[in-house]
Amino acid sequence: MPFPVCTIGHRFHGVCHACGNSEVDGMMITGSPVRHIDGLEICVTGSIGIGDCGHLCYSVGQSTVFFIDGLPVVRIGDPVTGDIDGKLITGSDYVRAD
Repeated sequence: MPFPVCTIGHRFHGVCHACGNSEVDGMMITGSPVRHIDGLEICVTGSIGIGDCGHLCYSVGQSTVFFIDGLPVVRIGDPVTGDIDGKLITGSDYVRAD
């Protein structure tokens, strides 16, 4: 089943290790400069997210069919890792990928 694709501004939820393993929400702040949905960069593996606490994470795209410059796109349910470990929880209303 295809999942909604994530862009800059879409949200994640996880645990921030730099904040004593507290739960945190955050949003993606970078994406691929060459592909957009509604003018927003599409997130790929390595895109940066920032927690509401101010700590950073990096997305890990797990799409098996949608790549941008050789990097898998990020979808709802795909992980973020770094200071924050979690999953993307929001995405595009009309662009989906396996």
